[in-house]
Amino acid sequence: MQWKITPENWSGKVEVISALDGRVTWEQYTPERQADPVVADLCQRVTTIGDPEFDAIKRANMGANPSQVVLRTRDGRSYSGRMVFPPGHPANPLRPGELHEKFAYWAEPVVGGEQAAELAALVGRLERVEDVRAVGDLLRVPAVRPVEGAPA
Repeated sequence: MQWKITPENWSGKVEVISALDGRVTWEQYTPERQADPVVADLCQRVTTIGDPEFDAIKRANMGANPSQVVLRTRDGRSYSGRMVFPPGHPANPLRPGELHEKFAYWAEPVVGGEQAAELAALVGRLERVEDVRAVGDLLRVPAVRPVEGAPA
C-alpha cells in the first residue's frame, strides 16, 4: 500500500512535522503549524508505504510502532533509520535528560516550574521517601503543603 500525504490524508504528516521540529508536542497540532508552507512542501515530497513485516511486528509486540525512514538527497545519496518502539517505551527508554525535559514540558504549565522541579526531585528519590503522600500533594494544583506541627 502506498499513498501521498495531502491535507485530507493526515497519515504521515505528524512524522513530517516531527522531522522538521525534532519533537512532537501540542504545538505541532495547531492549525498554524499544519498550514505552514514548509510542512506542505515537505509533505508533497513524502511517500508513505505500508509494510506487512511492520504490521506483524506491531501485532507481536505490545507497544511497538515500527517505522523506517529513507531519505534520498537530490544528489542521489540515501540515508535510513528504523525504530520499532517509540522513545520512552521500556524497550527504548529515554535518557535521564530527555525524561526531565519531557516531564518539565508537560508538568510546568499545570503545576508551575518550581513545583514541577520539586516533584521531579521527589520522584528521583522515591525509594527513600518515607511518606508517599508527599507525591500526591505535589500533584495537586496548587500544591497542598503540610502545615508544620499539624497532626498527620
